[in-house]
Amino acid sequence: FRSPSGRLERTQPVLRMKLPQRLEGKYADTLSRNAKLRTTPFDVHETMVHMLLGRMENPSSASETPPSVGSSLLGELPGGRKSCLGTKLIPEEYCSLEAKIRDGGSSAGGPGGGGQGCRPAMGPPPSVESFF
Repeated sequence: FRSPSGRLERTQPVLRMKLPQRLEGKYADTLSRNAKLRTTPFDVHETMVHMLLGRMENPSSASETPPSVGSSLLGELPGGRKSCLGTKLIPEEYCSLEAKIRDGGSSAGGPGGGGQGCRPAMGPPPSVESFF
Protein backbone atom coordinates (compact mmCIF):
# COMPACT_ATOMS: atom_id res chain seq x y z
CA PHE A 1 0.00 0.00 0.00
CA ARG A 2 3.00 2.29 -0.21
CA SER A 3 2.55 3.29 -3.84
CA PRO A 4 -0.01 5.94 -4.81
CA SER A 5 -2.13 3.35 -6.59
CA GLY A 6 -1.91 1.03 -3.57
CA ARG A 7 -3.11 3.77 -1.24
CA LEU A 8 -5.98 4.54 -3.61
CA GLU A 9 -6.88 0.84 -3.75
CA ARG A 10 -6.90 0.71 0.05
CA THR A 11 -9.38 3.57 0.28
CA GLN A 12 -11.53 2.28 -2.59
CA PRO A 13 -11.66 -1.52 -2.28
CA VAL A 14 -13.43 -3.55 -4.94
CA LEU A 15 -16.70 -5.17 -3.97
CA ARG A 16 -18.05 -8.12 -5.88
CA MET A 17 -21.36 -9.67 -4.96
CA LYS A 18 -23.09 -12.67 -6.46
CA LEU A 19 -26.84 -12.28 -6.17
CA PRO A 20 -29.29 -15.16 -6.27
CA GLN A 21 -30.49 -15.78 -9.84
CA ARG A 22 -34.01 -14.64 -8.99
CA LEU A 23 -32.63 -11.19 -8.15
CA GLU A 24 -30.06 -10.75 -10.92
CA GLY A 25 -32.55 -10.12 -13.71
CA LYS A 26 -34.97 -8.14 -11.58
CA TYR A 27 -32.35 -5.63 -10.41
CA ALA A 28 -29.90 -5.69 -13.36
CA ASP A 29 -30.64 -2.12 -14.53
CA THR A 30 -30.51 -0.66 -11.02
CA LEU A 31 -27.27 -2.48 -10.21
CA SER A 32 -25.74 -1.28 -13.48
CA ARG A 33 -26.59 2.35 -12.66
CA ASN A 34 -25.41 2.04 -9.06
CA ALA A 35 -22.09 0.51 -10.19
CA LYS A 36 -21.09 3.96 -11.46
CA LEU A 37 -21.77 5.64 -8.10
CA ARG A 38 -19.93 5.76 -4.78
CA THR A 39 -20.98 3.22 -2.19
CA THR A 40 -20.14 2.76 1.47
CA PRO A 41 -20.08 -0.17 3.90
CA PHE A 42 -23.42 1.15 5.18
CA ASP A 43 -24.91 0.51 1.72
CA VAL A 44 -23.55 -3.05 1.69
CA HIS A 45 -25.12 -3.61 5.11
CA GLU A 46 -28.48 -2.27 3.95
CA THR A 47 -28.30 -4.51 0.87
CA MET A 48 -27.66 -7.59 3.00
CA VAL A 49 -30.51 -6.70 5.35
CA HIS A 50 -32.70 -6.08 2.31
CA MET A 51 -31.96 -9.53 0.87
CA LEU A 52 -31.96 -11.46 4.15
CA LEU A 53 -35.26 -10.06 5.37
CA GLY A 54 -36.87 -10.68 2.01
CA ARG A 55 -38.23 -7.17 1.58
CA MET A 56 -37.82 -7.11 -2.16
CA GLU A 57 -40.73 -4.91 -3.13
CA ASN A 58 -39.58 -1.71 -1.41
CA PRO A 59 -35.79 -1.48 -0.99
CA SER A 60 -36.00 1.76 0.99
CA SER A 61 -37.85 -0.02 3.80
CA ALA A 62 -35.32 -2.84 4.06
CA SER A 63 -34.42 -1.98 7.63
CA GLU A 64 -35.39 0.32 10.43
CA THR A 65 -32.28 2.50 10.03
CA PRO A 66 -32.74 6.04 8.71
CA PRO A 67 -32.07 6.43 4.97
CA SER A 68 -29.08 8.70 5.65
CA VAL A 69 -27.18 5.78 7.21
CA GLY A 70 -27.14 3.63 4.08
CA SER A 71 -29.12 2.69 1.01
CA SER A 72 -29.71 -0.75 -0.42
CA LEU A 73 -27.78 -1.29 -3.64
CA LEU A 74 -30.92 -2.94 -5.01
CA GLY A 75 -32.64 0.46 -4.95
CA GLU A 76 -31.72 3.76 -6.57
CA LEU A 77 -28.79 5.44 -4.82
CA PRO A 78 -28.93 9.21 -4.23
CA GLY A 79 -27.75 11.28 -7.21
CA GLY A 80 -25.00 13.02 -5.24
CA ARG A 81 -23.04 9.77 -5.14
CA LYS A 82 -21.13 10.56 -8.35
CA SER A 83 -18.33 12.27 -6.43
CA CYS A 84 -16.53 11.49 -3.23
CA LEU A 85 -17.43 14.82 -1.64
CA GLY A 86 -21.06 14.37 -2.72
CA THR A 87 -21.28 11.19 -0.65
CA LYS A 88 -21.74 12.44 2.89
CA LEU A 89 -20.98 9.02 4.41
CA ILE A 90 -17.36 9.11 3.17
CA PRO A 91 -15.10 11.09 5.53
CA GLU A 92 -13.64 14.18 3.87
CA GLU A 93 -10.05 13.11 4.54
CA TYR A 94 -10.54 10.15 2.20
CA CYS A 95 -11.82 12.45 -0.52
CA SER A 96 -8.77 14.71 -0.19
CA LEU A 97 -6.64 11.58 -0.09
CA GLU A 98 -8.10 10.50 -3.42
CA ALA A 99 -7.40 13.92 -4.94
CA LYS A 100 -3.79 13.86 -3.71
CA ILE A 101 -3.17 10.39 -5.11
CA ARG A 102 -4.73 11.22 -8.46
CA ASP A 103 -2.57 14.37 -8.61
CA GLY A 104 0.56 12.33 -7.97
CA GLY A 105 0.71 12.64 -4.18
CA SER A 106 2.86 15.76 -4.23
CA SER A 107 0.41 18.08 -2.50
CA ALA A 108 1.92 19.84 0.50
CA GLY A 109 -1.46 20.85 1.87
CA GLY A 110 -3.85 18.82 3.90
CA PRO A 111 -3.51 17.08 7.22
CA GLY A 112 0.17 16.11 6.95
CA GLY A 113 1.62 18.93 4.89
CA GLY A 114 5.27 18.81 3.95
CA GLY A 115 4.64 17.03 0.66
CA GLN A 116 3.93 13.73 2.39
CA GLY A 117 0.90 13.11 0.23
CA CYS A 118 -1.72 11.14 2.08
CA ARG A 119 0.12 9.18 4.77
CA PRO A 120 -1.19 11.09 7.83
CA ALA A 121 -4.81 10.56 6.74
CA MET A 122 -4.59 6.79 7.18
CA GLY A 123 -3.34 4.47 9.89
CA PRO A 124 -1.66 1.15 9.23
CA PRO A 125 -3.77 -1.54 7.55
CA PRO A 126 -5.28 -4.17 9.86
CA SER A 127 -3.29 -7.36 10.32
CA VAL A 128 -4.72 -10.84 10.09
CA GLU A 129 -4.26 -11.19 13.86
CA SER A 130 -6.60 -8.25 14.51
CA PHE A 131 -9.56 -10.39 13.45
CA PHE A 132 -8.97 -13.07 16.13
